Amino acid sequence: RLIHTVSLKLIEVPSNSPDTPTPQYAILSHRWNTMADEEIGYKEFLQSPRSEATECKIGYQKILFACIQARTDNLDYLWVDTCCIDQENIGDVHRNIKSMFAYYQHSCVCYVYLADVDSNADPPSPEFKHFKKSEWHRRGWTLQELLAPKEVFFFDRSWKYLGTRSVRAREIQSATGIPEDVIQGKTCIHDVNVKERMSWSTLRVTSKAPDQAYCLFGILGVTIEPDYSEDVKTAFNRLREAYIKQYPNKAII
Repeated sequence: RLIHTVSLKLIEVPSNSPDTPTPQYAILSHRWNTMADEEIGYKEFLQSPRSEATECKIGYQKILFACIQARTDNLDYLWVDTCCIDQENIGDVHRNIKSMFAYYQHSCVCYVYLADVDSNADPPSPEFKHFKKSEWHRRGWTLQELLAPKEVFFFDRSWKYLGTRSVRAREIQSATGIPEDVIQGKTCIHDVNVKERMSWSTLRVTSKAPDQAYCLFGILGVTIEPDYSEDVKTAFNRLREAYIKQYPNKAII
């Protein structure tokens, strides 16, 4: 599913169809609002017409501004996890989780919305402290959202442009511990030692415990069937087994 950036309607995009290739699209990376009802889910986004209450929500405004930015970049489509995944459909959730890295990898550009960064309170400086302190750098799923896309643009809470991933590589390295050459795309993540790749997620947190393993699917190049009834240790054990099976000649994780 993609959002049409002009009509603000969801469209279904056939997968793996040579006759109907996926259109070019932008993708949004963000931290979900701590007040869950402020985000716009799949069914609420489908409502037509949308209520004033829906359009006033923080999550809707986030989608709206991302669509405006996409149109500025001559892109007609946008992908946002909150409304392009039906969170009430387990099959839809699992399918999208396993494809998430590919979604970001195949996007034309990723917009990173930093709701906790106010650039007016953080004038440009070598330190760029508020940028480095953003919670976005410490979430599990944002690891692949940082590294998978071709281009990454950062925006503050007012949608003020903060620069590209390459421009902010030094600050990102300081905040995450990921080498600058990996951040800038000069070194492919899959050429990095697997233990080092896993270390990038050590201090990151997820809302659901098993996601600490699942958020590494694209980083490690393997997937397993998500199971939110399992604990994090079991999830990592299954992920380890899948990795060893797929890459038997690589170092054991």
